[in-house]
Amino acid sequence: MANGDLSIVPEFSLLLYQREFLKGDVVKRSLTAVESAVVVDVKTEVQLEHVITKQRVKGWVPFEKLGNSLKIEARDKVVYDEWIGTVEEVGAFFQDDSDQLMG
Repeated sequence: MANGDLSIVPEFSLLLYQREFLKGDVVKRSLTAVESAVVVDVKTEVQLEHVITKQRVKGWVPFEKLGNSLKIEARDKVVYDEWIGTVEEVGAFFQDDSDQLMG
């Protein structure tokens, strides 16, 4: 699957990495549970780590206090001229004093 080919695999061979809930989602404790519920509120907190030193910020930070410095992110759907596509990777570039682009 690393080469981009699609495959059908059994559910038991997968590991759930992330699941996001939104207001209005219907949820159950298990597939066979009789009772269900509706998500009425969502609160997200994150743990932060310095990119270079790997030092962690103590405690949890409310997601609302974070801002994204990127306008376009990986997996965003974008339009360029007459092309529609998905962003695979975002790189950072800056200009030095000689106005040359550096990556």
